[in-house]
Amino acid sequence: MSGYYSMCFPFLYAWRAGTPYVIYGHSFGPLHDELRRKLIGFVLRHALLVLPREPLSLKFAVNELGVDENHVRLVPDSVFGWIEPDCTSESVKQELAAQIGGSPYFCVTIRAGMSEEDAHLTSLAGAIRDTLQQNEAMRCVIVTHCHPFDGYPGFEDDRQISKKLVDAVDCGSRVVLVSRALSPSQLIAIYRSADFVVGMRLHSVILSIVAGTPVLAISYWGNKTYGIMQMAGLEHLVFDFRNLDRQELVRAMRRLADNPANERATVCMVRDRLHREANETPNFIREAWLAT
Repeated sequence: MSGYYSMCFPFLYAWRAGTPYVIYGHSFGPLHDELRRKLIGFVLRHALLVLPREPLSLKFAVNELGVDENHVRLVPDSVFGWIEPDCTSESVKQELAAQIGGSPYFCVTIRAGMSEEDAHLTSLAGAIRDTLQQNEAMRCVIVTHCHPFDGYPGFEDDRQISKKLVDAVDCGSRVVLVSRALSPSQLIAIYRSADFVVGMRLHSVILSIVAGTPVLAISYWGNKTYGIMQMAGLEHLVFDFRNLDRQELVRAMRRLADNPANERATVCMVRDRLHREANETPNFIREAWLAT
C-alpha cells in the first residue's frame, strides 16, 4: 500500500494546494483492495483530465472508479509519440551480428511471474525450442529488458528469469542472451532487425511496434497489455501467461515468420496511426486547461 500512496502523494498534495493536475498515459485496474480503489479513485476523480493509454483502463476509470467521462480521453502510450530513425545504435546491431553470425533471429523478453511461480517459463521455452528446430537458420535473442535502479525501492529485475529461460531452452549457441542494460534506442535497434518479437515486458511490445516489427504479447497482469494491443488492433496476438499454450504460441510465431512483408506493413500502419494520435495529446491538455 505504501507504494500506491507514494505514487498518489504528489497528486493529493496538488489537490490540497488547489493546483490542477493531469494523469497522463496510465493503465488502471484491476484493484481488488478497497483502500487502493478509494485512494486511486479519489486522485482520478479530482484530476483536471485523465488520459488512460488503452480502452480497458478508460472503462475501468469511468465504470469502476466513478471518473466523469467528460474528464477522460483515450490516448496512446507516450512512447508511440517517438519514432526512432533507422541509423541509430549501429554499434549494438554490429555487436549482436557478431554473436549470431548474421543469421535471422527473433527476440523474446520475459519477466518473473507474480503468484504463479513462473509456470509460463516452461511453455515459452518449449515454443522457442520448437521454433528453432523448425528453422535451422534461425536464432533466438533473449533480451533482459528491465534492470534495477540504485535507490529505487520498486525496482524490477529481469536478469535472473532471462538466464533461466536461456537454460530452459537449452539450444546452445542458437540462443543468445543480451544481459546488459540498453537504452530505448538500442533496444529499438535490436527489435527492428528481428523477424518478430515475443514480448512479456509491455514496453518491449511497444518498442517493437515503434520499430515496425511484428510482435506477440504475453499479458501478465491487469488491463495494460491486452488493452494496448486492442487499441493497436492486434488483440489476436495476445497470450495470457497463466495459461500459455506451447503449441498455440508456436503456430502464432510461425505465422509471423512466414508472412514478414505483410506483417511488417500492418505493424507500420498501426505505428504511424498511434504516432499521429500520440502527438495530438498535448492539445487535449491545453483545451482542458483553457476550459478552466
